Amino acid sequence: MIGNHILYQYFSDADAYQIALFGNGLIHKTYTVSTASVPAFILQEVNTTVFKTPLDIASNLDALSQFLKENKRNLLSNSNFYEAWGSLCNSVQCIF
Repeated sequence: MIGNHILYQYFSDADAYQIALFGNGLIHKTYTVSTASVPAFILQEVNTTVFKTPLDIASNLDALSQFLKENKRNLLSNSNFYEAWGSLCNSVQCIF
């Protein structure tokens, strides 16, 4: 199970948080994290055996988010969808 040492990287009061395993993922381990005063949120432990370069996951999510912001209108139009999607596929790195 993931320890509070991970939470200390984000919260100075990490001991106040409760961590519980969530679900039974096949690739990653997923946890709920909560306190009495903070709504529960999800924390996921990336499987570095499957994803050798986990920082690429964050980079790809950033690229996807930026792409969606910039191409929202194009994606809603069928005529531009494949052109817009192709530009995203050319801009991200494969993370496998």
